[in-house]
Amino acid sequence: MSTLKLLQKQHNHPAIKFAGLHYSQSDNQVADVHLTQYFQIHFQHIHENIRDSQNEVKQLQQQVVDLNIKLDKLSALLAYLAPQQNSNQAGH
Repeated sequence: MSTLKLLQKQHNHPAIKFAGLHYSQSDNQVADVHLTQYFQIHFQHIHENIRDSQNEVKQLQQQVVDLNIKLDKLSALLAYLAPQQNSNQAGH
């Protein structure tokens, strides 16, 4: 026997009060439907949040790739310009 049913029999009152839903022996089927809908909605919300978070992570990863490319180009440009700048300063 499940713990929930044991609690119901021992206390003879609702064992779960979850977000305004009451679960008692007299309305087990109705409560099961409500709990199922409740969890379905919340799991759907969780999955949507996970999908959105994954999309954001992909965008951030692409931004990091783009920034690394720009940084490499800037580093190469600075490495190219540094010897020219040193030779100009030596000539003055």
